[in-house]
Amino acid sequence: SALSTIDIGPFVRFQRVAAIRPDESYDTVFSELYVSIADIQRAHAPGIDLLAQRWLFHSLTRELDRRVIAYLNIVDPASLPRAFSINLDLPGLDPHTMIALAELNRRLSGYQMFIEASHLDAFVDLKNFSNASTRLQAMGYRIFLDGLCHHTLPLTNRARLEADSLKVRWAPAFEKEGMALQARRLREAVPRAGLQSVI
Repeated sequence: SALSTIDIGPFVRFQRVAAIRPDESYDTVFSELYVSIADIQRAHAPGIDLLAQRWLFHSLTRELDRRVIAYLNIVDPASLPRAFSINLDLPGLDPHTMIALAELNRRLSGYQMFIEASHLDAFVDLKNFSNASTRLQAMGYRIFLDGLCHHTLPLTNRARLEADSLKVRWAPAFEKEGMALQARRLREAVPRAGLQSVI
């Protein structure tokens, strides 16, 4: 109940997504907006682990989606990066949220905005995912499939899912011995998805 009324602004954070060159220099491509769950927990649910129960957290993320979109529709645009992404639960987007996203797109017409969706959204409910992503792309958003790994990236056809980019979750285990096969599968899958389309 607190989430439906709190000012989400103090809990909004940005982290940069960078293109890193072999010489370790880099360019920032865009920034990812996220909400600090740890800070919300400390402020509004001390003593409760919001991540402990998967379905409770899933429900909370849908409320957070609505709060983030409402926040972006009132915040000073000058305080936002010119290119940024937001994480959304695509199957959970109701008509009111779609209208708010259309308003946001008009309000920030000079900005590049990307929507990151869990790859599980596509595989759990492909029809719903496809309908939502098609509508959002028609508004001007780009769709990123998030949370892929060395197991799922080789099985994911970016073009058929009509996703603009795929986002791979890096694991420190790749740097350990015995992971050569998994690293090779990941390396071989990237060109198939498109070198400019994998994060």
